[in-house]
Amino acid sequence: MANLIPKLFYRHLFNRFLLVIVLTFLVVLTLIYVLDFVELIRISSGFENTSIVSLLYLSLLRVPPVAEQAFPFVALFGALIVFLSLSRLRELVVARAAGISIWQILIPPLFVALLLGVFSTIVYNPVSATLKNQIEEAEAKLLRNNKPVDKSEFWLRQSSADGDAIIRAVRTNNRTASLANVTFFEFDPQGRFVQRIKADKAVLLDGYWRLENARVLTPGALPEMHSVFEVATNVTPDLLRQTFTVPDAVPFWILKNWADQMQSAGIDATAFYQAYQSLLAKPLVFLAMVFIAACVSVRFSRTGQSAMAILGGVVSGFVFFTINKIFSDLGSAGLISTILAAWLPPGIACFLGCWTLLYQEDG
Repeated sequence: MANLIPKLFYRHLFNRFLLVIVLTFLVVLTLIYVLDFVELIRISSGFENTSIVSLLYLSLLRVPPVAEQAFPFVALFGALIVFLSLSRLRELVVARAAGISIWQILIPPLFVALLLGVFSTIVYNPVSATLKNQIEEAEAKLLRNNKPVDKSEFWLRQSSADGDAIIRAVRTNNRTASLANVTFFEFDPQGRFVQRIKADKAVLLDGYWRLENARVLTPGALPEMHSVFEVATNVTPDLLRQTFTVPDAVPFWILKNWADQMQSAGIDATAFYQAYQSLLAKPLVFLAMVFIAACVSVRFSRTGQSAMAILGGVVSGFVFFTINKIFSDLGSAGLISTILAAWLPPGIACFLGCWTLLYQEDG
């Protein structure tokens, strides 16, 4: 009978925590969907041929990528709701009186958080990334009258047999793999500056760039004008389109391979490696959110002080999220290791959560 009580309690906590997490996530999805739909109605008021059905469909596409960013907070608020309800109903007091420690109580919530983190990485992220790729096309069809989407201010570093080149373009077009108002800064294999090329347009073909109306500036020589000028490259049109894609729009299952292809072509893929490591560390982020909620709940159950304790837990969650985002940006910029940027903040948060619980339990 003694062994049966923990099993029943674990099952009760597991089912309750999972149910609250799912319900909280559905509420968040609904709120995001309603707010986004209202915003789309406002934006599309000046466009013709936009129906309510099409706007409902576009908003449906936009919800999952936005909700993915809020997923860790769903774990935080879900854990707060469960632990605080257990405290209010004195279930935690009864569990401790029965000899169940806080670490045993945390087993089901942590297990659920781990499962949700894995689900978020290997299932939800690929779906969200696939929808992101469809959002741009749907927005162009509904809100831009089917015009190609031109993106601004593009930088690219490429490597070839002739040396490296840094490319800057004012506008890009991912459908035609072309750049407008482009400048090439070319260097020899030893890293010495060779020449600068300014052109009205650059189109990527098989193994070379075709520059139109190019002006070649070489140190110590007069400027040269060329109606057509070619620059060698090992960047393919597919790889160029990949550089137009943000890391969040690449599914987890192909993200590592995608980054390796870009890196082998001499294109900086640090942001893609950072996104890959962040997805791998997502289960640890969920665990950190549960630890934060547990620290607040234990204090609440013992002292009866709710307002400041709950506020402290929410603020701690936002502080952790902000620090994690800062480290992620630093990793994407190549200022620190991508592995360190992805794993250090949630690792420290879990360590501090364990230390706080140890202090609260044993003094």
